[in-house]
Amino acid sequence: MSSYNEVLAEHRYLESERLHLRPAHLDDAPALFAMSQSAEFLRYMTWSADRDLAGAERRLASYYIGAPLGKYAVELKATGACIGFVDLHFFDEVARSAEIGYLLNPEFQGHCYVTEACKCLLALGFEVLDLVRISARCDVRNEASLAVMERIGMQREALMRRQEFCKDEFCDMLHYSILDTDYFG
Repeated sequence: MSSYNEVLAEHRYLESERLHLRPAHLDDAPALFAMSQSAEFLRYMTWSADRDLAGAERRLASYYIGAPLGKYAVELKATGACIGFVDLHFFDEVARSAEIGYLLNPEFQGHCYVTEACKCLLALGFEVLDLVRISARCDVRNEASLAVMERIGMQREALMRRQEFCKDEFCDMLHYSILDTDYFG
């Protein structure tokens, strides 16, 4: 994956009409901590609420800061507020594929911010990294996440029954993807 890493290192900052996508830093911990305190946010997450700000800092350091390439904090241009995180991960250089992930503070839902941020990742993936396939997945009950995947042009591929263990129960997951031919079509 070194070639992807080289390209991603050159694209650490992305932007759209309303958003800056930038590397996460420890100053984003209060935003992540606030998200992790929301029952609505945690409903479909496999992880639990951070107990304190230090827990959010550890989560940021281990996932976003420790291996930052392809991972972005989502910042509103108008205010500079960090409202969530998006990333491209699970790169496969042979299959030329990756997966999109996203987290958004529920206070900012309903404005298509995640859709806008994910479109930046699709452009990076298809136009810069020359990927063939980008996928995403979510709990079947997560209607907001399903709507994002459909708005960015992904198509439903599979229902994976009891794939994840979340909040003391097994959950079914829906898998979506978009191909380069769909994106450029």
